[in-house]
Amino acid sequence: MSKIEELLQKVASDLDLDDEKVKVTVTQTNDKVVNIRIEVLEDKSAQIEREAFENFVKQLPDDLFVEVIECLGQDEVNRINKCLASDDVEAVRSGVLKFKNVLKKVTLNRIKELKDLLPSC
Repeated sequence: MSKIEELLQKVASDLDLDDEKVKVTVTQTNDKVVNIRIEVLEDKSAQIEREAFENFVKQLPDDLFVEVIECLGQDEVNRINKCLASDDVEAVRSGVLKFKNVLKKVTLNRIKELKDLLPSC
């Protein structure tokens, strides 16, 4: 491996560029760099985030999921679905965050209701 390739690998490492996401090609002759090509490969971050969220949602009890959906309303559910369908990881995360914020609200309300059912000691 040439010094240039080592340097480029170090730069990629310092920038936390994953080998699966970036391909660096160096073409050289007689220690002179002829061409440096950096390719950004397909980013599957959005897909990974989406799949993790789908697995999370599948683990929720049905009644809790239904209550969250009802609390969100159809327009917000549509917006979340649009975010989740995006290839932009930030849009996917935004949709997940919207859902989880309402899930938290619903869960806290359920806890409060249960506490109110307990007799005061």
